[in-house]
Amino acid sequence: MKGVDLPLKSASARSSGATAGLVRRTMNETTLRDVDMRWKGSEVRERQQLRRLVSFAVVLSTVASVSPHSAARAAPHPLVNPFRTGRTLIIPHSGGDGLFPENTLYAYEKSMAMGGDVIDIDVSITADGVPVAFHDSSLRRTTGAPGKVSTTPFAELSKLDAGWGFTSHGTHPFRGKGLTVPSVEAILRRFPATLVTFDLKDQRTLAVKPVCELLARLRRIDDVYVGVDSSAQVLEFRRTCPGLRTSGTDAERRAARAASESGDRNLRSTQQVSQPPFNADNGSRPVEAGSLAFS
Repeated sequence: MKGVDLPLKSASARSSGATAGLVRRTMNETTLRDVDMRWKGSEVRERQQLRRLVSFAVVLSTVASVSPHSAARAAPHPLVNPFRTGRTLIIPHSGGDGLFPENTLYAYEKSMAMGGDVIDIDVSITADGVPVAFHDSSLRRTTGAPGKVSTTPFAELSKLDAGWGFTSHGTHPFRGKGLTVPSVEAILRRFPATLVTFDLKDQRTLAVKPVCELLARLRRIDDVYVGVDSSAQVLEFRRTCPGLRTSGTDAERRAARAASESGDRNLRSTQQVSQPPFNADNGSRPVEAGSLAFS
């Protein structure tokens, strides 16, 4: 990631004037301030770590490029892909997991203030059909509680400690500090003019409807991209909320890859956003020239 410059303010901060400090007024103000003070001295290290933890969204579209600033200020045109900015977008994974408790409002506030461009949310569905920011099907790793997201009502899930599982140098600096599991709606409302990517973890077809209904109600169909692993979900998204940008089906991805490898430029893919693998310091898959060319 050498050569990538991180702006001092995030897209959300530029559009709303908000800073990461606002989160302390919505969650256990005193204890989170104490945690923040201990972390202030490591801002440079955090920025360096964020460079390693972000994933890239390389955007595929046949429409004209727009800047992230103009996309944030104006209502998106239905034929304009707001993810096509003409540059690589910085997407802190789950709000910067490894730096902050993943999928929390606190993490999103901090990572956006450090220069993130896009909010990345792992989306699961609760027992009562509420889309929430949560990665695992089990509650254990993140909150220490028993049970599963899909069998837990949101009212109960929102009371759990979302900072319980985060560790730093053998310590648990966010346990008992008031961090909770947020609904996806709360995150979208907090960042009304910021591009968002969903990684839908619930692979049931029934998970599509509550996501579509939420995006339609908040009028966020145009600036949210949904990544899914299920071809059945892709087709259901297209049927339920046309216009939403999603992953391609398995068949579409295979066709696009074959066309790229053979040099066939006549293929017109229905997939408008592609996220190639990221080259992290821990040896995970690199962003290769082939991946970028394919996108």
